[in-house]
Amino acid sequence: MDDNQAKKAAELLDLDYEYVLICLQLERSKKNPAAMRAWKKIADLWDGSKVALIALISAPAIASFVGSPTPFS
Repeated sequence: MDDNQAKKAAELLDLDYEYVLICLQLERSKKNPAAMRAWKKIADLWDGSKVALIALISAPAIASFVGSPTPFS
């Protein structure tokens, strides 16, 4: 799959294009274990940072809905 196809796949699957590119590089690096580990770490960090960002943004909104203080208040 080339980068243009990756963009189309990201759109069809409703995924971040950047994440699809990272995963594509991970797949391409299978013959180089060191590179594969590096791309895997980058993919995990990218995916994890999205989860952390969502939690950070959501906590105040959820707290205001239920009336609880947050560590950000």
